[in-house]
Amino acid sequence: MAKKKQVSRANSEVRTVEPTTADGITFTKKVDPTEPVSLLGDQVRSQIQQIRKKEAGDTEFTIHEKERATRTIGLHITRYIDGGEVARMTKELDKADAFIEKVLKKKNKKIEELEKAIDLTKKARSLKVNITKAKRKRYLEIMSEIRDMGSDDPFPTLSGSNKGGVRLLNESQRFFPTDWLKKMHSMPLKVTERKRGVFVPGKLIAISSKEQAKQKSTMVHEMMHLAESTVPGMSDVIGAQYQRRTKGERLKRITNHGPGEFCRRDKWLGNSENGDGEYMGKYYKGGEHHEIATMAMEGILFDEYPIEDDPEVREMVLGLIAST
Repeated sequence: MAKKKQVSRANSEVRTVEPTTADGITFTKKVDPTEPVSLLGDQVRSQIQQIRKKEAGDTEFTIHEKERATRTIGLHITRYIDGGEVARMTKELDKADAFIEKVLKKKNKKIEELEKAIDLTKKARSLKVNITKAKRKRYLEIMSEIRDMGSDDPFPTLSGSNKGGVRLLNESQRFFPTDWLKKMHSMPLKVTERKRGVFVPGKLIAISSKEQAKQKSTMVHEMMHLAESTVPGMSDVIGAQYQRRTKGERLKRITNHGPGEFCRRDKWLGNSENGDGEYMGKYYKGGEHHEIATMAMEGILFDEYPIEDDPEVREMVLGLIAST
């Protein structure tokens, strides 16, 4: 059998992609052909350009087609995030969970099995923390190879803002595209603390004073609301998925929330009955927000919600961040 010819990427040309207004994506790094993640970023960017050309030249290119195309982009990113050390640790975690479950189901448990199960329970907790950190790291790796991320400019805030909240707001900018942040900076806000995270367009962004451990994820959640209000086209794509998945559903009150909060349940986060999956389907007058991208980002970056149980949402949101 003839040997396949090996093609070396090491001798390939390293090129710089200049910022462009044609696709609205700023990318100022160099494409490194020796780095798989850099090549993947270049490939994704090319796909985005193809989608933009089709959108501009095809009058029949609907918002639902764009939503599907956005998910295709997000699928590439999802696969990268879930690879490498994340895949290795996830395999270890699954193995540990399987052993623990097996021991717990046994009627007659041996002492050595119980001791091993206890040790694996501790290991599992550590693995979950490390998996979340690794996913966050890989998210930043792949996104920064698709487009510029973050901003060196501090976020413009209004007088009376909470200093700790402002610091957290600025730290959280690294998770957002530079192009987005330029638009988000056009809406200065007062940063404060409340019992519950809140975003009021043009007025304030609040993080929870009751849940200190969740303040980082809450800030990202509220910043996604800000992005929905300032980044053109973002809400249209999210709305297309929301409409498709909730077609024919009646509004229902959200469990364990205020009397005026309603949702269309579908199976957001794989949960069709109550809890987090309900809040993700929340209904707002005007239809600009649905708690889809907001909660998805908390799941993607901080594992606050089981976003892996809803691959359509995960892929769409990652695709939006890459391409919008």
